[in-house]
Amino acid sequence: MALLLTISIGIRGIYTKDYKEPIFGNLYLFIDLISIVPFWIGFFIPSEYLPIIRAFRVFRLLDLVVNFKPFRLVYYSFHRIRKQLATLACVWVFIAFISSLMVYETERHTQPEFKDFGNCMYFTYVTSATIGYGDMTAKTAIGRIVTSISSGICLMIFAGIIGVIGTSITHVMGSYHDDDDEKVQISVDKQLF
Repeated sequence: MALLLTISIGIRGIYTKDYKEPIFGNLYLFIDLISIVPFWIGFFIPSEYLPIIRAFRVFRLLDLVVNFKPFRLVYYSFHRIRKQLATLACVWVFIAFISSLMVYETERHTQPEFKDFGNCMYFTYVTSATIGYGDMTAKTAIGRIVTSISSGICLMIFAGIIGVIGTSITHVMGSYHDDDDEKVQISVDKQLF
């Protein structure tokens, strides 16, 4: 099966319309290439690493994006808003990093697990993502205030992210009809890379 897929990728790579970038210029060909690479890498690495390489076979699920219309539409929805999502994610990372520094300074003298800055970052990201495992908590008043404020700000950023995603999916799904499938596929191909 992997050999047939490799031959198929080779033929499509040769006969693609865009001769400048035959593999990387076509999303669907690129996804197929990613899904076959773990098979061929398995021949060249030591056997103790094979379980790790086999785990990469999950990339074959990316073919669902190519062959299943709902996944393709959701992908197109995310592709439309990639710049907005990147901006919001950068703001979230920046605020969480500053909050981690503040938690580190306020909590490291009272709790041993906060003496490591990596643990402070873990605490801040888990708390700001509203996961909150409960394995670490701020005990000082200043630490609780910092955590509360940063969590509130990060909740607003997450609300923005959810709003942007919801608006894009609603727009794409609202403008899509079954006879427009070719148009959606062509527009995704043109806008990618």
